[in-house]
Amino acid sequence: MSVDLSLGAVTNMSQTIDNTGGSGVTLPSATTSDAGLMSAADKVKADKAILQGGNAFGTSMTIGTTDNEVVNIMVNGVAKAVHRTANIGITVPLINDVSINNAQINLSTTGTVISRNVADGNPALDVNLANTSSTGAIQRWQLGGSLRAFVNNAGSGTFGRLFAGPGLTQPNYLLDVNAGTVAGANILASFSQNAGSIKLENGTGAASNFAPTIRGVAKGAFPWGILIQGQGATSYGRAGIVLRAVNVDSDGPVTAGNIFQLENNTTPQLTVDYQGVVTIPNLSGTGTRMVTADSTGALSAATEVTSGTYTPTILASTGGTFTANEFTYTKINDIVTVNGRIDCNLTATGQNGIIIDLPYPITVTSIDEIRGTVSGSNVSGATTTNEGAYVTAYFGLNGAAINFFAVDTIAGVFATFSYKV
Repeated sequence: MSVDLSLGAVTNMSQTIDNTGGSGVTLPSATTSDAGLMSAADKVKADKAILQGGNAFGTSMTIGTTDNEVVNIMVNGVAKAVHRTANIGITVPLINDVSINNAQINLSTTGTVISRNVADGNPALDVNLANTSSTGAIQRWQLGGSLRAFVNNAGSGTFGRLFAGPGLTQPNYLLDVNAGTVAGANILASFSQNAGSIKLENGTGAASNFAPTIRGVAKGAFPWGILIQGQGATSYGRAGIVLRAVNVDSDGPVTAGNIFQLENNTTPQLTVDYQGVVTIPNLSGTGTRMVTADSTGALSAATEVTSGTYTPTILASTGGTFTANEFTYTKINDIVTVNGRIDCNLTATGQNGIIIDLPYPITVTSIDEIRGTVSGSNVSGATTTNEGAYVTAYFGLNGAAINFFAVDTIAGVFATFSYKV
């Protein structure tokens, strides 16, 4: 019995093989000019599934169709790849032929995943613009055909919005850096050149307490660690640099503490409190101090100013009764100036004297240690030698001697004098 099993004979009709009493069925095998079950004529026909280039049975074979039919590649009855009219669908990952861990591309329904599972220094993805003369971008990212970001051939990029931080989130700003609660992530951003840098930091170093800090590190022969420079609009009367303090809710002024503090390391050198009071610790001292500037503009407060009032005690006097009113004094460094009034009810007119104590005591060694003038009602100048109105120091009692010439027994004496302590 003879049955033609070539595809040319069986494509459009069924064949019945009856081997009753026969001696077996021999199937045609492939030769250099015949592809076995597919005849030499059939193997190049457009309606066949397996096509071989040329009429000769060579080493190159094309698997596919020349029409719009679907080609499935299956393993154990399960489709692994599908060829359709306009694309090839792959239902399993594309992997490296040595190990799936070396490289894997997964075309899943949720997107494309490129992964590498090897503990070495190689990246999961290398994008190489191999021709160094190319002027195109190395990578571009688009949304609906509109460019969103790219990296050019110099390594520079343009991005719509960037997010840096643990976890995945939609950035709220053009540059959104969020360290979250990661312990030790106190440096949020660093910009550096030649070992110099400017850093944006959390000054506390603790994730639970954030203190905004800008830190500059200078390198080379430059006079500053960080420079803040503002270009003001002078035509509008604007300041070049504005430092503004607001409360924690950003809706009003600070109502306590300092709004500005200048430090050397951690030691305050100048502070401005919420009411505008400026404090310079270097100028501090006992009492009120007078600030002066030298020829270079350097400030100092070596001059101490103290003022007050006191009611002198009458240590001695000529005949009569005397009532001292409240005197005022001013002390600048070691010079004290005193002035005040004493009401006098004298026993006699003519030259009189009163000795009073001092607001800052001294030990008198010379009458010239205290000098001053006297005026008042019913008080006149000298009429003879050693008479007149003046103030000198008085030995023994260590006080100020107020001398005056009275033209009436009722007199009001005004004295002003200075001395050194």
